[in-house]
Amino acid sequence: MRLSKSMIAAAALVALTGTAFAAGEATVEARKQNMKGIGGDMKAIAAVLKGESSDTASLPTHTKSLAEAAAKSKALFQEKVLAGETAAKPEIWAEWDRFAAGLDAMSVETAKLAALNPADKAAFGAQVGVVGKICKNCHDTYKEKK
Repeated sequence: MRLSKSMIAAAALVALTGTAFAAGEATVEARKQNMKGIGGDMKAIAAVLKGESSDTASLPTHTKSLAEAAAKSKALFQEKVLAGETAAKPEIWAEWDRFAAGLDAMSVETAKLAALNPADKAAFGAQVGVVGKICKNCHDTYKEKK
């Protein structure tokens, strides 16, 4: 059986599309894991501040992890990928400058948080509030509600 050029081209297109979709799913999964890490760190920090946890020794670890994840976030969203299961709204890329500015602010403010001594409860708590507002603003605008 002889394959025509159009059949070969169609097969190649299907293969490339499948590869692109798989790469897109990997990008989305990396975003999700990064955001889950941020959420987990914020929950652990909030639990200590609310008195629901006495694990104050873990605060420097959580703030450092939070700052590192925040620093990665912008690069993870640079490419418009909505493959697989994602809560990311298309508005992220339609309003890229605004979205990116929010991620830049998150990176700056989480670095400030990581530099604080958690024993200074007033300053530490206030900075957690700043970070929390940045997270909320972004989620309210750019994340699909479940």
